[in-house]
Amino acid sequence: MSNAKSKGGLGFRDFYDFNIALLGRNEVVSSCFQHNDRKWNTNLVRECFLEEDAIVVLATTIPQRDIADRVVWTGAKNGVYNAKSGYHYWFNLRYGTGSVPQSVWWKRVWHLKIPQKVKVFIWRFCRNVVPVRKRLSARGLNGVWFWCNKKVWESKAVTPAFAMDTNFKVLSEWEEARKKQVMIRPKGNPELQQVDHKWQCPGPEAFKINVDASVFPNAQFFSVSMIMRNHLGSFVACKVGSFPMVDTVFEAELVGVKESLSWIKGGQYSNAPVQLETDSLLSVKAILENKVNLLEVGEVIEECKLGLQGLPSVSLSFFRKTANRVAHNIARIPCLANSQITFTSSPRCLLEALSYDCS
Repeated sequence: MSNAKSKGGLGFRDFYDFNIALLGRNEVVSSCFQHNDRKWNTNLVRECFLEEDAIVVLATTIPQRDIADRVVWTGAKNGVYNAKSGYHYWFNLRYGTGSVPQSVWWKRVWHLKIPQKVKVFIWRFCRNVVPVRKRLSARGLNGVWFWCNKKVWESKAVTPAFAMDTNFKVLSEWEEARKKQVMIRPKGNPELQQVDHKWQCPGPEAFKINVDASVFPNAQFFSVSMIMRNHLGSFVACKVGSFPMVDTVFEAELVGVKESLSWIKGGQYSNAPVQLETDSLLSVKAILENKVNLLEVGEVIEECKLGLQGLPSVSLSFFRKTANRVAHNIARIPCLANSQITFTSSPRCLLEALSYDCS
């Protein structure tokens, strides 16, 4: 079967021979490492590969610790197989990802704050499967409609006012039940709770760092920006850096958290209480939850976990993007590729946003 089709085979690659070929390529790639610093030799990578391939190679994260090879399932976000991801993979394989187009309208319908049975009725109505007389007649079930009317209008007659009162009662009972569910809902991990939409000063003698990652379409680099302020809301320092583009915004946000932890550890605030905030809820959950991610991004998550464990006075939490104006503005500061800039006095472009946060 491994012979070419022109030679009577099926064209399948021989696993052994193909692995040998991959090992040869890996030898070329591994020679582009700066093994002592665990970084890419940028000049050598650009000499050995075409520009579009070099961009992909430089965007590949090099683990900062020795790890063993492992088998991962790319159909799941964490690389671990589960029935849900397996079903979606098999469904897309059989029918294609574009066989059922997604609609923003349907998402809005299913997220409406109304009883579930009303959502189902909307769905049935839009799909033309509401059991009205015409639909039931087409299926030979018009007798069902007749006896339903007999039961409602002859055995137990009700007035329109009574029907409306009953509907309002059902709706009010549902709303009350929803309120009780919100009241008794467990709080979960306190570090995952969302902070207020407006920026808040940290506690006494504490510092707060807000971090943000900016990713632009078709760009070769993304930027990470972070700012540190004290318990009075006063500017302490800020930093902006440019890094080779990664596969997802999620990974870019994780790199921002990792760089913030390195900034804290390498400065004079490693023993001070620091609140680190990011507007990426996925990043916070991935770092704080005790779950394994076997994909490439999992290495960045592990580095963040190790960095956070080495800084016991640092806490990580999520906050909304609307409270991250300052860090977002820092990302607009020009920065050369693969370089970082640190400011010990506030840039002029931040004064208005800083003033707003402290007002």
